[in-house]
Amino acid sequence: MKFWEIKNELNSEKAELLIYKEIANEDWWDEGLATPKKFNDELKALGGKDLVVRINSCGGDVFAAQSIYNQLKRYTGNVTVTIDGIAASAATIIACAGENVIMPSNTIYMIHNPMNLLIGFYNQNELEEVAKALKAVKQTIVNVYKMKCKDKITDEKLSEMMDEETFLTAQEAKDYGFVDEIDDENSVTGVLNKGNLVINSIAFNAKTFNNPDKILEIMHKENNMRNKSGIMNKLQDMVNNLSNKNNDEVIAKAKQEERERITALNKLRVPNNETINSLVDEAIADETATADKVKPYLDKIAENIGAKDYVQNMISDVNNSGVNNVLGSEDNNISEEDKTLSMLSQASKNYLKNKFGGK
Repeated sequence: MKFWEIKNELNSEKAELLIYKEIANEDWWDEGLATPKKFNDELKALGGKDLVVRINSCGGDVFAAQSIYNQLKRYTGNVTVTIDGIAASAATIIACAGENVIMPSNTIYMIHNPMNLLIGFYNQNELEEVAKALKAVKQTIVNVYKMKCKDKITDEKLSEMMDEETFLTAQEAKDYGFVDEIDDENSVTGVLNKGNLVINSIAFNAKTFNNPDKILEIMHKENNMRNKSGIMNKLQDMVNNLSNKNNDEVIAKAKQEERERITALNKLRVPNNETINSLVDEAIADETATADKVKPYLDKIAENIGAKDYVQNMISDVNNSGVNNVLGSEDNNISEEDKTLSMLSQASKNYLKNKFGGK
């Protein structure tokens, strides 16, 4: 029984290759069934039409996967791979055949070491031969990964990740070079049901993985992030639309508020007071300054300026009266009123010097 399906609609510019099952089984090597030759014949029948390979598979036979990979690499049309749920184990080998690999943000990419099922009794030499063979198979997988990832990852890092059975998010797979593009528009679902890991309605034996819960954790986490991001984008679009719709109203309102601000500041001017009026001019030039903010300071300054003018005028009156000259003589017949005026004059001068500076 075939583990792939090719869809080639007459009027479509692209054909599709679906790998939604375990890759191969004993039938792959049985003549007349799901053989490499049968797969190759179906591929040739497409006549070089661009091909989209859709993968939702937990893997399978590494040699079958390598055969499909090589046939896809020789295919004359463009090959695009889309991860529709999970690409794990041998399925990742096929995925690497894509010139462009697309992965939705909540799908899974998993790599691990090749394994061999043994039944029976084996001696040391026989087991060492199996280990040697597995090591060689692992190197062929690393070679495929390196051709896809290029300089984004080293052979040593790949080997380490395979040793640990590494699950990758779409972003991680892209960072390492396994994936070329992340699809943020589409998403997949996954659940555990009676020992099966069901991803996009395709059931896989959960025992295939050491930690199937890890797969669901990544998928659900990415789904939640996508949902939050989608809501925020929708809200931002709504705000932008409202902003564009009300743009003219906002501009008109801003102009009116500026006119009112300037009018209020102009009301703070004082006739014939250059100091206050120059400060008002500066406040008008500062778009953040309002009459309410500026007025308390202008009042204080005006109060001090008024006090200075009053005292200065009083000193001038005392000086003009000639009292200070009289106090400088040795005449003791000076009235108490003149002494008081002289003392007040000196105190006023000291006040002005301390308050405003100058002589």
